[in-house]
Amino acid sequence: MIAAWLLASALAAEPAACPEEYLPLPDQLSVVWVSPVRKRAHAKTLLPVVATQDLREWMAKEQPSVGRLLQRLGMRKKSKEPKRKYKVVIFDIRSGDLCRPMDTVNDGTGVSGLPSCLGGSGNATRKYSGCGFTTDQKTGARAFDLYRIPWANAASRGFCVFPAERFVAEGSR
Repeated sequence: MIAAWLLASALAAEPAACPEEYLPLPDQLSVVWVSPVRKRAHAKTLLPVVATQDLREWMAKEQPSVGRLLQRLGMRKKSKEPKRKYKVVIFDIRSGDLCRPMDTVNDGTGVSGLPSCLGGSGNATRKYSGCGFTTDQKTGARAFDLYRIPWANAASRGFCVFPAERFVAEGSR
């Protein structure tokens, strides 16, 4: 009886197959890293980022609060406004510096034009699907294509930091 339950639990927990298609990326693009204000990154930290254009397009349609933005990024279960302050960091990067966080492919193999992230940096969590995109915590659906980039590579071309409230207010106009 217990063995059957364990087998059923293991099968239910297996990740669904990842989609075959991902959006193509230009050679140069702008990406966004959203994090609590006190969160720091070091040179080798792999930042989870999404394309600025995708985020802005969604914000123009949705006109979200900071809480809803964090929920769409998979960072909060509820859309209620967070007590902690968040920041939005925008980077101009080369797409060749990105990797795609994949749960099933983590050996640097190419996935739709980008290498998969090495090691366990693409493993599925509540926040991230393990298939290279964020999971909207409101709907459980696929949200934004997700990438990872080392802080040193992202910061090498400069960056801009905004309070999340300001970014949301200006992006929703």
